[in-house]
Parts: sequence; structure tokens; C-alpha cells
Amino acid sequence: MNCRLSFLLIVALCLILGHSGCSTELDLNAPFVETPLMFGLLDIAEDTHYVRLNRTFLREGESALLTALDPEEIYYSASMQVRIEEFNNGIYVTAYPMTLVNGDTLGLPKESGIFAQVPNLLYRYIGQLNPDLSYKVVGEDNVNGIFVAAETDVLEDFDIVRPTPNPTLTSSLSFAGLADYQVRWENSPGAKVYQMHMRFYMRETLSSDINMVLKDTVLEWTVFNQEVVNNPNSSQAIDFDVSRSGFYSFLRQSVQPASGIVRFIDSVDFLFYAGDEELYSFILFNSAQLGITVDQITANYTNVEGGLGLLASRHRKATPKYKLNNQTLDSIACGSLTGGLNFAASGDSPLYPFCP
Repeated sequence: MNCRLSFLLIVALCLILGHSGCSTELDLNAPFVETPLMFGLLDIAEDTHYVRLNRTFLREGESALLTALDPEEIYYSASMQVRIEEFNNGIYVTAYPMTLVNGDTLGLPKESGIFAQVPNLLYRYIGQLNPDLSYKVVGEDNVNGIFVAAETDVLEDFDIVRPTPNPTLTSSLSFAGLADYQVRWENSPGAKVYQMHMRFYMRETLSSDINMVLKDTVLEWTVFNQEVVNNPNSSQAIDFDVSRSGFYSFLRQSVQPASGIVRFIDSVDFLFYAGDEELYSFILFNSAQLGITVDQITANYTNVEGGLGLLASRHRKATPKYKLNNQTLDSIACGSLTGGLNFAASGDSPLYPFCP
């Protein structure tokens, strides 16, 4: 999980300007105030979980912009201990320590900004979560008297009904007709909002030798980012119509004509994200443009005790890969919307891989 730190600037500014609605009255003689910031998303599909815990404050007579460049000022010392606790119907079960790691060494870079880029510290727990239990992340510094905590249930797995979860050689997808393509999935109890992406696995070859692969590319289309569930506690089936025109418009906007190459769409899949009510509330309170995959946070919504931030549950699930049928491939390669973008026609074309 790439937990972006751009939200710290927003929170820091709110703290500087006052907690109550970011008041514009600034008391230059105000005493030192420190507020912990915690952010994490728990997913039963993952075996490794990360939480970001930082500190933000205003100290009289010092520039907040300069302070933000000092990692010792934005991170807690070794006396801060972080753990994840398990509960069964509110009854404590056990706890697991979270270890301090550097995200840069784990492929989790920090987004650039005014805050110190090195090190990029996160707290990590390696282990599977149990969907029948709830979890609480606790940060405790007994030396400095700091306690911060947040808890959440975790979302269960859910079934994707359409497209079929067991594709065969004949279960190709069609976007060649006039109708939209309908996907269907069963709600994960507790999920309030969904996001879905469609991914196109594409290879580019020389037009003079289609066996010479130049590169492999994945195009990712955000089909929807806020499909809200009216009754989160149900396991009802949910349908969504994937726009046929949106399908072709995405491909048209994603690539440019290029001489000497042919683009083959080998397969597609669908990637679903389910978010719980805490995550939905965060999205709702902060911006209509935010989706489940973003890792930004502001001070407008928090469920953290003793600080600011968010601990919520998100569940990520991908379908198998599917082929597009020949009619769809020909429509992409030769149709009015995406023709001329070097997409390969199907094997039905007498001039394969080119259009007739």
C-alpha cells in the first residue's frame, strides 16, 4: 500500500490555523501542540499490512516548512510501539507487534512533497487476517505519554458472478454489439462502496514481423469509482452496465497512432475494490473525486482515537483473464472510434493482423 503523505500538509495547515474548521485566526504565541496521524487499510486478501503513523505540530518561532524537512520531527522515536489487536465480538483475543520498516526498500515509495523523503517509515504486520474478527491498531509511547488507536471490522471475500469465474476457450467477451456489457457480483456484507477497473493486457510488435515483440503494456480503465450499496449488511447481487461507448473511448484516449507497429490485445480482466462504511464516509466527507484506491487523507473525517486519520477495510479481488471475441477485436481494429490506432484485427480478417 502506497500511503501518500500529501495529506500531512493539509492537516498541518489546519493545525496551524486552528482545529475548528481551519479558522483563519492564528495565535503566534500558542503553545506547542502535537497530533498523531494514523492511516491504514486492512484487506483479508493481503498477507502483509502497513500502517503509517506520523506526528505533526506547530512550535512557536519555527518554520513549519523547515521542520517538515527533518525526519526526526515527523516520525516518532523508538519508544513508540505499534501493535495490531484481535477482538472476537468485542472480547480481546491477542495482539501482534508491528515492525518499523522503510517503504522505499519494499517498493512502497512516498509521494514527493515538502516532507522529508528519506527515510520512508511504515509499520508492518505480516499475517493473515480473520474476517470473523475485528482489529484495532494501537500506537503507544509510554515515555512521552502518547496513545493513539483505531479499530475496524474487515470485509469478507465476495463472489464475482459475471463474467464467469471459470472461463473456458469459448467464454470470450463481446463489446461488438449495441448493448452495454453487464457485470454482476455479490455484495460482501459490510461493504458500502465499490470501485472497478478493467485492465487490457497488450503487446506491441513490429508490423513487418509480428513475432518480434517490442513491449508488453497494461492499460487500466477505471470503469466506476463510487458504486454505493444501499444495504451494506446484505449479500445481494449487484449489477453494473459497462458502457460500450466508454470501452472504445478509453482505448481511443489511451494510445496514439504509431507507424511500424501492431498492437495485440491478448486478454482483459476486471479488478474490484470493496470499501467499508468508514472508507465510504472518508470519501464522502473529503471529495467526490476520491476513490477506494487513493491513499490520501485530510482532517475532515477521522475515526482515530487520540489523533487524526483513518483505519478502514478494503478488499481487492481480480477476475481471471478473458479473451475478447473476434467481432470485438475487429471492431477495435477497424471501427470508426478506434480504427487507425494500430490495433490488430482478429484471425478472421483476410489480411490478418491488418484490416481488410
